[in-house]
Amino acid sequence: MIIRLKTLLSEIHDKEFINKTLSEFNNQLESAALHRGIRFVSEKSKKQADLEVWYVKSGGVENYFAEQFDKEQRFYFLLTTDKHNSLPAALEMHSYITQQGSKAEVLHGSAEDIADRLYQITKVKMTLEKLKDTRIGVIGRPSDWLIASEVDYQKVEQRLGIELIDIDLNEVYSIWKEIDEATVKTAYNKHRAIKAYNQQEVTRANTVYKVLKIIINKYNLQALTIRCFDLVVNNYGTGCLALSFLNSENIVAGCEGDIPAVISMLLLNKLSDQPVFMANPARINADKNEVVMAHCTLPWNMAANVELDTHFETRQGIGVRGQIPLGQATVFKMSNNMDDYFISPASILSNGQENSLCRTQITMKLAESTDYFLKNPYGNHHLICCGDYTEMVKLFFEMKGDREIG
Repeated sequence: MIIRLKTLLSEIHDKEFINKTLSEFNNQLESAALHRGIRFVSEKSKKQADLEVWYVKSGGVENYFAEQFDKEQRFYFLLTTDKHNSLPAALEMHSYITQQGSKAEVLHGSAEDIADRLYQITKVKMTLEKLKDTRIGVIGRPSDWLIASEVDYQKVEQRLGIELIDIDLNEVYSIWKEIDEATVKTAYNKHRAIKAYNQQEVTRANTVYKVLKIIINKYNLQALTIRCFDLVVNNYGTGCLALSFLNSENIVAGCEGDIPAVISMLLLNKLSDQPVFMANPARINADKNEVVMAHCTLPWNMAANVELDTHFETRQGIGVRGQIPLGQATVFKMSNNMDDYFISPASILSNGQENSLCRTQITMKLAESTDYFLKNPYGNHHLICCGDYTEMVKLFFEMKGDREIG
């Protein structure tokens, strides 16, 4: 990540003295930034920067900034120190920026804290840029029971830059007919769980995986969601294992043709660089603020002790059960209008193996109230990753927009 620093220093100040007194902070910030994969360049550098930050080195620079202010730029980031009236100047600039209709954030505190925030900001900006080249395949329409999960394709592209590509399920079946199932193997075939399972079902699951890889390459997809229950109905097996493999390869793949869920899944994956588990809230304990999340697939690389079982609802094919690491996690879901969302830090307390729920089951304690699920949910599927990325997601929704950022 490359950040261009645009320096603001008043002409009436002693430049040499200011730079000398700021050298320790500058060195600490540069070191902390490098540790997070960030490199600073000067405003004179010709290198392509991922983000521009205004470094307010002294007071008395507000008018210089106003002369360079661009109202088309939607978000400004102001780096400050605890010396030379840097912070007061930035506060005045912040007020000016917001009065002009743009947004701003003052970066102040320890070098470590500022480097953390710069990483988040740069990561979000890079994600927003990457979404402009993102194509999600919608293979078959959403499952019949997803009655609240329709989206406006044009609005998705306008708001996020994501292009949704409709692909008929018949194309899956057509490609399947051209494949010799006896020759279909994957890099996962040597795993003990796969070797121990019904090989006929493994072959069918591997064929789903191969068909989806062909479709991904044909349409240049970065993510997909598939009306997977139709595969079972038409005797093509289940899609759970194939989706598990794809997600472990950083190709975001969702179930049941749920478009808001796969978009949410994609966002969380890109912001966190973590595999994402798409699951249903199956049980809520309001007194403890806990929720049990369950589904029959999860990224192959997200869990230890992976086992195969049948798909829960149909008792056919393959469902995936895995033990997700206990500890810090994030629960997220965006609404189908792409403006509203739910996000909460959480702790994964335990993994379950109940016969009355989907195969992978985790009990989570949320920081936000579980009342959300009962009073204002955004559909049934929710997205989970290990680690706390709530601030990153919040920043994404704050920064997304039509005008240039930083």
